[in-house]
Amino acid sequence: MPKIPPQKYHIVIQKLRKLGFVFRRATRGSHEIWWNEKTKKTCVVPHHREIKSGTLGSIVKQMEVTPEAGGRSNCHNHTE
Repeated sequence: MPKIPPQKYHIVIQKLRKLGFVFRRATRGSHEIWWNEKTKKTCVVPHHREIKSGTLGSIVKQMEVTPEAGGRSNCHNHTE
């Protein structure tokens, strides 16, 4: 996977919403849980001013979305 440049928090959230994720809850710290009902995927997003490239890579892995696919999901359903 190519390295993703750092992104502002609000840009990441816009992209999550575009992919069908909705805010589920905040954690005790500075992180948020986002959920996609269609794909049954959860991802944890830090509520920081800027999200570093390594963290963005982890978010993409949690969503099981390829950045090259323009956000198209290749995920498999799972149960919690």
